[in-house]
Amino acid sequence: MKSLIAPIWLASFFENDNALRTRLKAAIARLSLSHPEPKVRLAAVSGMLERLQPELGEMATIRSEQLANVPSGDLSPAHWLTLAKRINAIFRDAPETAGVAVAHGTATLEETAYFLDLTVSSSKPVVLVGAQRAASFFDSDGPRKLLNAVRVAV
Repeated sequence: MKSLIAPIWLASFFENDNALRTRLKAAIARLSLSHPEPKVRLAAVSGMLERLQPELGEMATIRSEQLANVPSGDLSPAHWLTLAKRINAIFRDAPETAGVAVAHGTATLEETAYFLDLTVSSSKPVVLVGAQRAASFFDSDGPRKLLNAVRVAV
């Protein structure tokens, strides 16, 4: 269902008027039912990188890997450990690596960032980036944010 932030603010702003609050909640429910969320698909990193050429190639030599393709709410400490081990291995085995950019869902992005801060041994940048609009949306912001993450990492 479509989530709406403004009506929640309005409902709390008018918290002393129970009749108005009831009408707002009914209107929110009607809006949610009449505007279902589009189906969201998980994006492959390689597809996002292809959309960013040639600008990305002019900035850095990119090597991509897909460690997982699950909603970020389904990530577990086992996923975090796999990611941390892989990032440490990249920095150890390819010392010329300037940094790592990780495309990540927003549901658990901050938990992953905290875990990586504790477990990645390099001082080189590790940049996590999440999109607000899913890859299935025509105006997805993921590719642009991934490009900016690479800019920060290099």
